[in-house]
Amino acid sequence: MIQKIWTSEQIDKRCIDIINVLTGKGIERYLPVAIGSGGLELSYRLSDRYFNEVNREFNGLIPNISINLDVSRKNNKTYIEEKEGFDCGWIENQNVLLLLGIVHSGKTLRSAIAKIKKFKPRSITTVATVWKNYNSNIKEPIHLFELNLDRFLFGFGMDYNGDFIKEPNIYYLD
Repeated sequence: MIQKIWTSEQIDKRCIDIINVLTGKGIERYLPVAIGSGGLELSYRLSDRYFNEVNREFNGLIPNISINLDVSRKNNKTYIEEKEGFDCGWIENQNVLLLLGIVHSGKTLRSAIAKIKKFKPRSITTVATVWKNYNSNIKEPIHLFELNLDRFLFGFGMDYNGDFIKEPNIYYLD
């Protein structure tokens, strides 16, 4: 059975909270780097463009551009690749905001950080939509929501068999 776990309104509220946390770090501007479609949706929601559309102003902290990276897995290894048309050379000496849909075991996050570090960023800050903390062996990232249950999540850029990716809410299978 499909259950709604977080609404679009709850996501918006938490995005504002996250922007306030990021603003408090003293960094003038971030370069968003999105991992997969979940990271891309989070990038859009945190961007100036989105918040300006809903009459909020965040003074250029997160521009409405992002470098998109694809995730693939082969033989239990995670591979992070630049999407066609994007150049990770932009990362050099930038404050990178690494955006993911879900952080679970940390494999994707560690692979992405290793890839990004090759381009010599000034800093890397990670933000995830959901941190599944029950089986995580990594330092807690900045996150919108925390889940300590093993549930399959979808919506808000995360798909279920190719569906629900554009759904503004987050759901789980019960």
